[in-house]
Amino acid sequence: MPIYTVEAPGLRRAVLAFRVGRADEAVAWAGLTHLVEHLALLSFKEQRYAYGGQVEGARTLFYVQGTDADIREFLQRLCENLRALPLDRLAAEARLLETEAQSRQGSALGSLLATRYGCQGWGLIGYPEFALQHPQPDRVRAWADDWFTADNAALGLSGPIDLLPVLDLRPGRRMASPALTPVFSLRTPAWTYDREPGLGMGFVAPHSVRFSALLRVLERHGRSRLRFGESLSYDVSSATLRLGHEFAHGTVWADGLPENLSKVLNGMLAVLDEVMEKGPSEDELHDDVEALRKSVDTRGGQWPCSTLS
Repeated sequence: MPIYTVEAPGLRRAVLAFRVGRADEAVAWAGLTHLVEHLALLSFKEQRYAYGGQVEGARTLFYVQGTDADIREFLQRLCENLRALPLDRLAAEARLLETEAQSRQGSALGSLLATRYGCQGWGLIGYPEFALQHPQPDRVRAWADDWFTADNAALGLSGPIDLLPVLDLRPGRRMASPALTPVFSLRTPAWTYDREPGLGMGFVAPHSVRFSALLRVLERHGRSRLRFGESLSYDVSSATLRLGHEFAHGTVWADGLPENLSKVLNGMLAVLDEVMEKGPSEDELHDDVEALRKSVDTRGGQWPCSTLS
């Protein structure tokens, strides 16, 4: 198992990551990874240390923050749970996750990915977790046995490596990244309609610092025009999602009232044209670098003491 260490202030932290996520599932069984993640953490409940888990597009993370003893205990118990999931609680956990899904709002990211990739691979992020409606113990167990293995994992630690516990995971194989296979009939630029009250723009590009910086420039210009200039949008934001080793998906989002969405669209298209023509200014790049430096310098705060979805 690859092990990565980094010097960091504050309490010790560890992350056990598996190369599996929503993009590896099939549409009829979307949510299997989420079920495994919740079942693996079910026995922990309230703890004196911070811990949690989350399922992303192509990886599942389990993390802990505390003393050396806390980290050893968490990782050892977690691996024991992954080898023997409490499947007697499967139906109850599926019901709980369905309850969570009902309170979760849709996202522009999910809609854009579903439009680009359809009901497979990365597009499944925009689809419901249908496996929660008909959970099957044998299928959940097989999913854990195939994907949550020592050979498909990596461990990250803050501080020296001498605290490393024995991680008793099944052997397996290193899984390749999910394929980027767009819908055959898709021709870009394209558009789709969703119920979310706003405008989302999605871009795919080689993963790089430059791409992330470009999205933040679009966000800044969009906020300047649509919020402070024309009072059409309250929230203008951007985000990036890593799609394997080479590419990333970037999203720019601007909300707005239904009667104003055509103006929001025209405003964001004008911002896009402006940035494409002129690019960012030196002051903008300087501010962006300073903001990134501050975010790195202030990392090390507490992680939430609950499981994340």
